Amino acid sequence: MFTKTLEMKETDEEVFLDRDPKIFDMMLNYLRYNRDYTPKDVDKETKRLFEMELKYWGVATADYYK
Repeated sequence: MFTKTLEMKETDEEVFLDRDPKIFDMMLNYLRYNRDYTPKDVDKETKRLFEMELKYWGVATADYYK
């Protein structure tokens, strides 16, 4: 399910993803909507965190802020 390149904590066979829920939710929507969704009405820091989250998970991106 996951590659071994990401650090994950496992407790009783459950995986705990220590990620920012707001930013992680944005990333899930980005993937759910075939990369057509982008968080445009957010501040600069949130955009930066969104980009970092995509990079962390190795999600290919387009130039979505141009």
